[in-house]
Amino acid sequence: MQMSGVSPASITTTSGSSGNGILGKDDFLRLLVAQIRHQDPLSPLSNEEYVSQLTQFSMLEQLQNMNSAFSSQLAMQQSVLNSQALELLGLRVTAATSAIRHEAGEEHEFSVRVDTVGDLEVRIRDNRGNLVYSRRLEDRKGDVTIAWDGKKSDGGNLAPGTYSVEVVRVNEAGAAVENFTVFESGVVEGVDFSQGYAMLRVAGQDVPISSVVRIERER
Repeated sequence: MQMSGVSPASITTTSGSSGNGILGKDDFLRLLVAQIRHQDPLSPLSNEEYVSQLTQFSMLEQLQNMNSAFSSQLAMQQSVLNSQALELLGLRVTAATSAIRHEAGEEHEFSVRVDTVGDLEVRIRDNRGNLVYSRRLEDRKGDVTIAWDGKKSDGGNLAPGTYSVEVVRVNEAGAAVENFTVFESGVVEGVDFSQGYAMLRVAGQDVPISSVVRIERER
C-alpha cells in the first residue's frame, strides 16, 4: 500500500482522537507512523522528509502546549477577577454611564468632569429618543454634580424605565460642541456572571467593572 503522496503537513482535519475535527498531535504521530509503515519500498521516505515531518510534529506539540497554558492562565485570571467583583458587594462605586434606570418618584444624581469654563446642557431622552428633560447650566468647570428630580422639564411625572442621559457643552447658539462622559454613583447590589464575565448591579443597572472609576465604603 503506497502512501508516499500523503504527508501529515497536508492534513488539517480528521476524525481522530481529538474528537472535534482538528488534527491533534496524537493523530499527527499515528499518521506519520502509518506513512513509514506503508511506504513504497522502491521509493522510501527520505531522511530530509522524515526530519521535516518530525519538526512539524514538534512545532505542533509546542503550539498546543502553549495554547493549553494560555487558556489555563486566562481561566485563572478570570477567576481572580470574579473574586474581586464579589468583594465589591455593598461598596459604593462610581462608573461611566449613558443611561439611568428610573423608578416612580425616584431622584437621581450624576456628574461630569469639565476642564474649561463653559455652558452645559443636560439632555435626557426616553427609549424612543424623545427629549423629556433638558436643563442649561451656565459657566461650569471642574467636577460638576447634577441633580435630576426624575421628572419631565414641565414637571410632569415620568414612567419607570431606562432613560439615556448626555451632558454637552453648548455654544451661544445652543448647539452642542462637546460631549462629556457621565458618571453615576451607587451601591453594588449584586454581581452577575451569566455572560462569562462579571457585571455589577448598581442602581438597577448592570455595569461592567471596566467602567468603574472610583470605589468607596459607605459612610
